[in-house]
Formats: sequence, C-alpha cells, structure tokens
Amino acid sequence: PGVSKDVLYSISSGDPEGYFTVDGGSGTVRTARPLDHEARAGLEVEVQARHGSPPAYASSRVRITISDVNDNAPVFLPSSSESLLLPEVTKMGAVVYRVRATDRDSGHNGQLSFDLVSSGTGGGGGERTFGVDRGSGEVRLIGGLSYESVPRYDLQVVAKDGGAPQLSATFTLVVHVQAQDAHGPSFDTLTYRVELRENAPLHTRFLQVRALHREATGSSSSSSSSSSSEAAPPPPAMSYRLRADGDAARFGVDPVSGWLFVRSALDREAKDMYLLTVLATSGPAGPSTGARTGGTGAGRTGSATVRVTVTDENDNSPRLSQERAFLAVRENQVAGTGFGRVAATDRDAGLNARLTYRLLHTDRHFQINSHT
Repeated sequence: PGVSKDVLYSISSGDPEGYFTVDGGSGTVRTARPLDHEARAGLEVEVQARHGSPPAYASSRVRITISDVNDNAPVFLPSSSESLLLPEVTKMGAVVYRVRATDRDSGHNGQLSFDLVSSGTGGGGGERTFGVDRGSGEVRLIGGLSYESVPRYDLQVVAKDGGAPQLSATFTLVVHVQAQDAHGPSFDTLTYRVELRENAPLHTRFLQVRALHREATGSSSSSSSSSSSEAAPPPPAMSYRLRADGDAARFGVDPVSGWLFVRSALDREAKDMYLLTVLATSGPAGPSTGARTGGTGAGRTGSATVRVTVTDENDNSPRLSQERAFLAVRENQVAGTGFGRVAATDRDAGLNARLTYRLLHTDRHFQINSHT
C-alpha cells in the first residue's frame, strides 16, 4: 500500500543520548552520532507515529544491538611499568611477577596473550633469563642471575588482543639484581614515583633521592662498643648519576645532593611517562663500577628506578575535523530531529580535553547539542 505522507515519525523514548534519529516522513532510522559498543552494547527505542488532526498515535519498539569492533588496546593494571629487586640466589622456575592487563572489547577482541620481547643491560639477554606465560602473564626466572654480569634487566612484556587488526600495549618490568654479599649502596626505596607538570621550567628540581652505605646498617652498635682509641674511618663519599639512555636525556641529577631536575622541555602529548635509573656510587667510581670489591666498599654501585609521570596542562586548542561541513535536512521535520554532526578533538587529557559546542550565530530554526 505504500507509505502515507500524512504520517510523521519521531523517537519518543529509549535513546536519551541521541545515538539515532528517525526520518519524520519515511520512518527510516539512522545513526546520529558515532556508536561505541563499550559505552552502550544495545538499546531499545520507541518510535512514535502521528497521523491526522486531532492526531492519532501509534508506537513500535525497535531493539538495536551494537556489535563490537576491536577499537580498544590492552591496558595494564595498575600501571604500565614496575620494578623489583631479585637476589641473585633466586631459584630458577620461581614466579617473580605477574603482569595484569585488561581490554574493554568483547569476545576474541578482548582476549589477551603475553610475550617477552626485550633484553637486560650489559649485554645479557632477558629472553634467556626470564620467560612469561602467554596466558596468565606470570614472569618466571628461567636462567641464572649474576650481579657482576648483568645488574639490571629491562623487560618488555607485550600484551596482544585477539582482534583484527590486532592491538597491543607494552609493559616495562625493571629487575634489579641484588648481589649475594649485599655490600653496595642501598636507596631508601627501590622505585620512586613522582608527577611533574608538562612545560615545567628548565632546572626545576622535583625529587631528591638518597642512598646509604649498606655496611653501616647493623654495624653501628659494634663500632660504638669498640675499645680501640682510634676513630672509625668516615664512610666513602656517595655520588649520584643517571644511567645514560633515551629517557635520561631530558633530566639531570646533582651528583652530591641527589636532587633530580628538568634538563629540557617536557610535552605530555609527545611522551607522558619516563623511566629513569639513578645510580649511587660509594667512593671513587672506576671502570669496574658495579663489580664486587673487597674491604671498604669503595667503587660499589647501587641503583633505583624513578618513574616520572608527566601531567597535563591545557596547552592545546580544540580542532574541528572539518573547517566547513555541508549538511542537508528534509523539510517538515519534527522539532528535535537530528540531521548531522560536527566533530572535534583535543590533544589534552581529562577535563582539559572535555569539549562543549555552541553556535556562534544563533538561529531560531537550529540548535546544537552542547555535548555531542
């Protein structure tokens, strides 16, 4: 029989966010804004038909299922990096860490597997010393540890989902090897965590690290009760430095006080997290720094990790996806009918990236949703 031209259609309920619109004349339901399975996996809208004057009404419910696409990469919990201290006598086969990650997608798109892809410092291969269970994310020791050969490992664990195209994320696990004699300097914490605002002025000091002579712990009582008239020699001087790598280039450390400072400009939108290794050397640091030495402990080196998270400043303006948008609308549409959308993005984060929309020149015939 065809479509009556006297019937007007509208969505009366079930879609408060305005994902869909209905053509008032034909009853065709269309999308009005991008759909996100993770935000709304489905909804049931009520379409109302109006006819005549005085009007008569009828309604029908339309159930819409939003299928998933692989649009979310894995996210590590609680953060994308961690560090730990392992004694070099740790037994092979021991589980030393469990990487945890989640993926907001569904089905195969959200199923994760883990792979170990990196090596240790000093030329030691992390893949030959550690292994990761592809399903559980458990990291195991599969080789022997030697502080003299490799005092630290930077392990990169990649989490991949099962979608197509496949998405991935990388977790950094810093493993410090503790020498069996444990005579090197010891920091007051293994991992320092600090937040630093982007665009912080150069030479801004943001963290003071501190290391102690390990021999001093537990030995003060015996030295104070000594009957010898000779005073104990003062401990060797402590000096600090950053391990030279890509992340360290933007930072510096005062060798005497241990204060870390900004050496070059930080931009959160370019890089939002840095992992630094700060080294403390007891006494003169020669070519053999880090190896065991006898006697006073001079020349021994201890290390700790500094995780610098760069926080956001509102230093980016919104950008529209198009400078000009041409939209068409049918005549005789019901008030409130959507007929198009403009989109904008902001490179900042959090509240700094939350956008609102308005029309520069108001018109009684048109309105814009300030949020969508």
